Amino acid sequence: MRTEVRPQRCLCEPVAEMLQAQLKFSETLFAELEKWTEEKQFMAEKKQVPLRLSEELYSELAKWAEEDFRSVNGQIEFLLTECAKAHKKSGRYIPEQVRNSYKEEN
Repeated sequence: MRTEVRPQRCLCEPVAEMLQAQLKFSETLFAELEKWTEEKQFMAEKKQVPLRLSEELYSELAKWAEEDFRSVNGQIEFLLTECAKAHKKSGRYIPEQVRNSYKEEN
């Protein structure tokens, strides 16, 4: 009867595989950290503008922001960005639909 000889696995192979997996995870984590750092640097480049709002307007913006899952600051920035885009496109400071709805209310 012939006995089959199986090559034994070296104990260092599982350790090498584990280190390989940890290295891959570390590289992924480092890449995410770099992205996050770049985003923070971009955010740091934004200008800060003090803004005074009436309680009523702030409340309306807060409700609207909550509906859109934004902070109040993010909502104000979004609205101003949209107005700036509309101005760039049409040459007007207030988008037509906003202008028309304002005329209807007053």
